[in-house]
Amino acid sequence: MHADQQAHRTVHGHVATGHELRRMLYVSSPLLSCAVGPAVLIGLAALDVLSLDSALLAAAGVAVVSLFLWGCLGGLRMGGGVLAGVVAGLADAVIGVAVALVKAAAGH
Repeated sequence: MHADQQAHRTVHGHVATGHELRRMLYVSSPLLSCAVGPAVLIGLAALDVLSLDSALLAAAGVAVVSLFLWGCLGGLRMGGGVLAGVVAGLADAVIGVAVALVKAAAGH
């Protein structure tokens, strides 16, 4: 969101307010919503409701499901129909899992 505000300021010479700010939040909301589930799970681990390992594993699962749903929604919004939405969602989820596996293999 901060990057959106900086870009808007660079292009228009002022920070976004009112309608412009609401539009930026609407456009960025899928990205922001993908962070909610993992943040809640990690917060539960901080409160000792879950172990950190369980919270991180569940957060990874939530992130992959979010990628799938985000891809489906994008495919549907582009007018490709349900099949295109599911294919886009699967492609996003596969890419997300591949990135996670590469990071895990690299020790991150």
